[in-house]
Amino acid sequence: MIKSTIRKKSPKTAKKYGVSQWGEAWIRLKRDKKAMMGLIIICILLSCALIPGILAPYGLDEQRPAEALQWPNLQHLMGTDNFGRDIFSRIIYGARTSIVVGFIAVGFACITGTLLGAVAGYYSGKVDNVIMRCMDVLMAIPSTLLAISIAAALGSGLINLMIAAGIGTIPSYARTVRASVLTIKDQEYIEAARAGDAGKGFAVVADEIRNLAEQSASTVGNIQEVTERVQTAVARLTTDAKRLLEFVGGDVTESFDDFEKMADNYNEDANYVEELVTDFSAASEQLLASVSGVVANIQEVTKAANDGAASTGSIAERVTNVDRQAEDMRVLMKQTQEASLMLRKDTKKFTVA
Repeated sequence: MIKSTIRKKSPKTAKKYGVSQWGEAWIRLKRDKKAMMGLIIICILLSCALIPGILAPYGLDEQRPAEALQWPNLQHLMGTDNFGRDIFSRIIYGARTSIVVGFIAVGFACITGTLLGAVAGYYSGKVDNVIMRCMDVLMAIPSTLLAISIAAALGSGLINLMIAAGIGTIPSYARTVRASVLTIKDQEYIEAARAGDAGKGFAVVADEIRNLAEQSASTVGNIQEVTERVQTAVARLTTDAKRLLEFVGGDVTESFDDFEKMADNYNEDANYVEELVTDFSAASEQLLASVSGVVANIQEVTKAANDGAASTGSIAERVTNVDRQAEDMRVLMKQTQEASLMLRKDTKKFTVA
């Protein structure tokens, strides 16, 4: 989010967020690995040019004839020449000359090309045609061949070499500057400056438009930052919602199904217990009825004994009835005991371990 915001910030916006233009340039440079590699190489070359006496293990013209024409080794990293001079040390010392030649040649090409391009773009017409046709001729010749030809024409010497190397790159600078001048010279503030006092009002309008454009760029940067924050929040919300749905669809649904099955099992056990209690109540009622019958027979037997008028057959019959009812009562008691054991056994199902 910060990466895209900083990349599109204007200088005022960057200053508002505590990032200077140099800081923004450094951030962009750090993101580009190739640029960082080039910066490291440039630093190494500059170090070789500025302090060759410290980096080079041997002197520039230090000769050791006994060590002439050696292969690369620990003492001479790149070997030695026919005079026994260390090639690595001579390369380090030579970097200073190469960098000086490069800087002066590029500076000469940049200054000359900028002047020619600005003149061609500002005056246009015949001046533009003459300058650009000359640049086209120079661009038609390979730069290396052109530099060799110019150096041969000017003669040997370091300065002539710099000039020859710089002339070959003048056309690229001239064409670039000419295109920029053609774009800028038609801008409103240039026309206002040409108009003089009559163009002051137009210049004010142009300044207001420029300020409005800068404010719009700053506002766009802020809107982009807020939009990226909203997108981040929406992404987090989507992730959380997905996790919640996965939890509800997995754990909660599975637990609810288990709970529903458990409820069905408890319902079945409750119905079964209810049936056992009903059977136990019915057996108890039958037992009570049998006991009541036995008591009634015993009372009748007692009454018959007291009266002394009943016959022996009648007493025997009553005794037989009492015995039969007692046997029925034992059977009912046994059924009741079995029902009680079953009830106790089934009620253990509801005990939580």
